[in-house]
Amino acid sequence: MPDFDARIWLDDALVVNTPFRGREATLREATVPRAWLFDEMPERILIQRAGEGRLYYRLGLEYVPTSLKLEPRERGFTVLRTYAGIDDPSDVWQADDGSWHVKLGARVRIEVTLVAPDTRHHVQLESPLPAGLEFENPALRGNPSAPAYYPYHRYYWRWFDHQQLLAERAQAVATWLYGGVYRYAVIA
Repeated sequence: MPDFDARIWLDDALVVNTPFRGREATLREATVPRAWLFDEMPERILIQRAGEGRLYYRLGLEYVPTSLKLEPRERGFTVLRTYAGIDDPSDVWQADDGSWHVKLGARVRIEVTLVAPDTRHHVQLESPLPAGLEFENPALRGNPSAPAYYPYHRYYWRWFDHQQLLAERAQAVATWLYGGVYRYAVIA
């Protein structure tokens, strides 16, 4: 039966002291300011159980960068994303600072280009959906804007094995991907 106090120390500073008495399924979280981890750079994190019972824990790091204009990184792949107006090309435009603008109510083609320099295994391409847009599902009958990649014919080749349109992103998954340039497009 749990009967202990869980403590977390950053160097010599006690940042969490939580009691656990008896069995319960309550999740307990502790948030530590980013400055404690990055500015002061503790040398050690100590998780301590004082008492009887098992302590299950997870350490995770979630943060938001101070600037949302991040430099692109290439780590084995190059990924490029473009937006285009479907009904009227002037509905979508890119500003001088690189930001994209979409006219309210416009239908947009989001195209992602993936460049793989060599053969890769188990590749998952994710394209986040910008705020204010919603995917049009190409599998639904009567959808006039089904993108060209959708396999209406069962022998149509696609570079990905599986795709999924989620509320906040589109995913394309390939088990085996030869080196080359691949395109993935969705309508929103």
